[in-house]
Amino acid sequence: MTTSGDFFYQHPKWGIGLLIGEDESSVHLVFSDLGMKRLARSFIPRLVPVTPDVAERESIFVRRDEVVAEQASAGRSRAPKKITHQGLRPLATFEGQVQFFERCFPEGFDDPLFAEGERGIGKAKRSKEAAIALSQELFAEPILAKIVEGGGKGAYERAQEFLGAVRGQLHSQETRKVAEMAKDLPHEILFAKAMYGLFHGEGRMDHRFDSFVRTLICGGGRWGLATIFPGFFDPEHHAFVRPIYFRKQAEILGIDLGYKTRPSGAAYVRIQGMMNQLFERLKAGGHSPRDLMDVHSFTWVTLARAAKVGGKKVEDPETGAPISAPAEA
Repeated sequence: MTTSGDFFYQHPKWGIGLLIGEDESSVHLVFSDLGMKRLARSFIPRLVPVTPDVAERESIFVRRDEVVAEQASAGRSRAPKKITHQGLRPLATFEGQVQFFERCFPEGFDDPLFAEGERGIGKAKRSKEAAIALSQELFAEPILAKIVEGGGKGAYERAQEFLGAVRGQLHSQETRKVAEMAKDLPHEILFAKAMYGLFHGEGRMDHRFDSFVRTLICGGGRWGLATIFPGFFDPEHHAFVRPIYFRKQAEILGIDLGYKTRPSGAAYVRIQGMMNQLFERLKAGGHSPRDLMDVHSFTWVTLARAAKVGGKKVEDPETGAPISAPAEA
């Protein structure tokens, strides 16, 4: 039996390959004319996604089972660790991401499951939409200007109120670090000025971002904390960064982010460029993302191990099974 969770790629010499496993740096395929092949993830864009006919599918499934049996008889059935005899969703091409996204949300970004479950439109609280509205209220230009004029008092309090609304989006360590940072009251004015500059200032974005990161004295070493404030305040221009998924996305698109563990303005500008590129490509393909927050959701939903909305796995409307869960062919 074949399933909608199987993905195939064509190579001019190796034949049709079935994606059967992956790890952080590589993917594993069984090719009809070659057998098992481990490839660097960066190699996948050179392959052509294909839709084999029934006979070709059955042939490659037989080849897959032969390879698994050969590994078992040779005592290598547990290596590489991630390999199974089950098809995984495509993580290797933008087209594959779009295909997966459309299976999860047939009406795209306007699909009720996405709009209500992922974006949270219509929800009073505990949603991205509500957090965006709260952020824009807490950090509006007149309010931040007044806080700066008053020596910064109130900046930490507003930051903690906002982080309370996005609990679950950050690791608990990061929110705790902000609470620790709030004890350093003399530093509050620097935080307020840097936030004002990032949200409402002018000049080079990389410089403004670096200035803000420097004020996160207790937690500036993490991308999530450094970008959640601008990402929710101005999602049309800023991106909330999830490093693991964004790095995978950059690899798929062939973009060098110049990524470093510590947030930097130079890398952030490249990330913004990548997200804007995704935004335009999605629009060109007939989709209607509202802003970079929707693009953020597209990235993590299609690159996470399991597509989830509101903490629950997205189910196939035909089978009722989680769309991204491996399914035996």
